[in-house]
Amino acid sequence: ATPAYKTSFTATRSFVDLGNGNTSNTVLASASVQTYAGTPTAVDSVVVNGIQAVLAITGYYVVDGSMGLELSTENLTWRIGDQATGMAFEQSLSDIAYPAVSPITSATLIPNGGGYTFTCAGVSGADSVVFVLGPLQKRFAGNVASCTFTAEEIAGLATELYQGTITALRSRTTTVGDVRFRSAKADARAQMILVE
Repeated sequence: ATPAYKTSFTATRSFVDLGNGNTSNTVLASASVQTYAGTPTAVDSVVVNGIQAVLAITGYYVVDGSMGLELSTENLTWRIGDQATGMAFEQSLSDIAYPAVSPITSATLIPNGGGYTFTCAGVSGADSVVFVLGPLQKRFAGNVASCTFTAEEIAGLATELYQGTITALRSRTTTVGDVRFRSAKADARAQMILVE
């Protein structure tokens, strides 16, 4: 039977090189709840490692480090509770290790008319990797550490500074009762990239 609801949860550790020696480390967990047909559904509570997530928009919840979220260990549990739908589930990802993205090794400048190969020193423990450069996005299976954006793709970008991000994901999907859960741990590295 098709589940009545589908949920998606991702906890992400991020390191951003802002340039000129400035860096940022952040943590973010996000969850979505939808009917299986894809209609966003509000629930009474989403809790990540004991921290109540806030409703961003209907069916989408977030919690970050400023709210007390801590992702420095592998311990990770999230819960959904909702009286109207009867949802009362807890999912643990503590047995799954975070994947890892090694430092970015590619250039911070894309010359006018050129393509760009976005590369890091390595990826481990991932079942998929997402490369993002401004509005451009590509996803690959496995521990892929390099992605090429063609000159044609780059030509569609305005001349400006973009954040480029490499995100490694490790996930699993389970079904409990009438709810399908997709849960993931992610590690992301980003740098600022100037498109000339």
